[in-house]
Amino acid sequence: MVEIPEKYLASPYALKLRAAVGGKIPINTYAEFALINTNAITLNGSYVQETDLDLLGNTTGTGGPQPDRQNWTAIRANEAPFTGSFDGNTKTIVNLYINRTTTNIGLFGWSQGSLRNIHIGAGSSVSGTGNVGGICGTNNRGGTITNCSNTGSVSGTASVGGICGSIDSSVTPATITDCSNTGAVSGTAYVGGIYGYNFRSAITDCSNTGAVSGTGHLSGGAGIVGAAGGIGGFTTHNATIKNCSNTGTVSGTDQVGGISGYLFGTTITDCSNTGAVSGTGNQISGICGGNNGGIVTACFNTGAVSGIDQVGGISGYFTSETITACSNTGAVSGINKIGGICGDVLYNGISPAPITACSNTGSVSGTNQVGGICGNDYNTIIACYWLYRPGANAPSRGIGSPASDTGTTKFSGTAWPSIADDPEWGDTGTGGSGGYWK
Repeated sequence: MVEIPEKYLASPYALKLRAAVGGKIPINTYAEFALINTNAITLNGSYVQETDLDLLGNTTGTGGPQPDRQNWTAIRANEAPFTGSFDGNTKTIVNLYINRTTTNIGLFGWSQGSLRNIHIGAGSSVSGTGNVGGICGTNNRGGTITNCSNTGSVSGTASVGGICGSIDSSVTPATITDCSNTGAVSGTAYVGGIYGYNFRSAITDCSNTGAVSGTGHLSGGAGIVGAAGGIGGFTTHNATIKNCSNTGTVSGTDQVGGISGYLFGTTITDCSNTGAVSGTGNQISGICGGNNGGIVTACFNTGAVSGIDQVGGISGYFTSETITACSNTGAVSGINKIGGICGDVLYNGISPAPITACSNTGSVSGTNQVGGICGNDYNTIIACYWLYRPGANAPSRGIGSPASDTGTTKFSGTAWPSIADDPEWGDTGTGGSGGYWK
């Protein structure tokens, strides 16, 4: 950050920013907030929100609808990003209204700086096309978003998130930490409660309770991708999601998950979903809908999961890397390739994809290739347990196709594995997975 020159500060002759107090320029009006957009110098300042702010986008008043509601212009000027710091100071911003047909839409449109303690409150809605978020449209090149929350609705076409539309660490690490969303989030593809699209970035200690819906597809690097998730839509290239939770409903077409819609070469650790997850197509699950080369560890799902093909309690489709120490108690239903842990496991001929020390006690039902652990499996399953629940279209084997119980144990729900019989459930110090169980 740089010190703001005097000519941009308040004077008797023009509306300008006030002088810094304690190294931060105070913001307590709509006008002062908007002045951050003045130029590249003000976009690199350090700011603190002094009081609760009304951004004047309220839809109704004593006289009915307000035609003069303010359509907020996201913080960024002349295609330059925000590179400074903004501390919301745990104050609230209400009546944020954005309705535009452009990209990089949010309270901040494009940030490479520090955004923290910002809370979007009542009467807020944000709508754009690509890279749309309640707090920030695009966050990259070292940008951080910390302890922020959104309660407003967020909608767009692609890369739409309750907190941030797109986060990219291709040059310098960008992060989202300790953030939460309760607002409804909707879009065509790459839609999530926290973020829409994530490239190489760390998402830690975040939660979503808002409804998330993806209504269509986009042509992406992995083919035709829907990708809707309670935390994130599309997660790729060594990104991480850790200690995050979703309780909101998640719905979409293909690649729909309680945590992430689609994973490509990423990791999910210590995450949970309790929200209902549904899709009208393929790759639907409680944690990650589609998983190509992602590592999923110590995650659990209790939400009901329903789809058509490749439906699982933890992962709908899975190839390469590992699923370890995960559990499902939610009902899983579909038609083809349905499993309590994973719907469809494929071997890509390069690296194995073992499922180790996982358990399913939820009901599983489907028509073809249905298993207590995995619907269709062409890889390795090790020391996994599943509870048999008799009923229509319920599985009789741990693996639906090729029909097998290899690596799986059908149990009553009380005879959990012993370390003597299944060392994989033991402590990680002895090579097992027990250290991941909480």
